[in-house]
Amino acid sequence: MMPAAHVSASPTLSLECEQVARRLLSEAQRLESLKQFAAAESVLQATVACSPCPETMLAQAEFLVRRERLEDARAAYRLVWNHAALSGDSKLLSVVLHNLASVERQLGDWSAARSHQFRALAAGYDADDSCSEETAAELTGRGLDADRKSTRLNSSHIPLSRMPSS
Repeated sequence: MMPAAHVSASPTLSLECEQVARRLLSEAQRLESLKQFAAAESVLQATVACSPCPETMLAQAEFLVRRERLEDARAAYRLVWNHAALSGDSKLLSVVLHNLASVERQLGDWSAARSHQFRALAAGYDADDSCSEETAAELTGRGLDADRKSTRLNSSHIPLSRMPSS
């Protein structure tokens, strides 16, 4: 049986850890702005260890994207995806899947990107019946397939030749 002091101190400890996590996130941003990337990454890792909540895990994943460490970012987003799926947070799930789809596109895995994008839209509909592509893009700061240039030709489009008028 746990002593009463541990039970009552638990919410306080959690609140203190959240406050520390916020300060650590702020410090990581400061270090990154000073181009001290290794230190910023260490602080982010400590932040996630202190408070493994979606906010800290997303901050770490976004840092990895900015550093162009896409494989690591993919793994970080997948951890947040698991957390969001277990918690049932549809809005978080939608955001994470949109970001993961963007990373997959950058890595050249179009099939996975498309799959994540569809799942994100479905999660967005669960969170808000009026979710649209514009809403999803606003949530993530990225447009749907914004970084993909279409190279498909429309085979039904046949250019008309112009005959000179007489």
